[in-house]
Amino acid sequence: PIYQWLTSKEKNGVLDSEVKWNFNKYLLDENGLLLKKFDSDTEPLSESITRLL
Repeated sequence: PIYQWLTSKEKNGVLDSEVKWNFNKYLLDENGLLLKKFDSDTEPLSESITRLL
């Protein structure tokens, strides 16, 4: 169920996404709403992720 929710705009209300490789990252807010998806090549401590935390 979580994979379907993360990858379906119909379910998460934000975006359709495809997991192309390991280590894709999904950022959720404090209410469990999807904010953004980051691909495998985005470092976990990159500025694009840390500024949203």
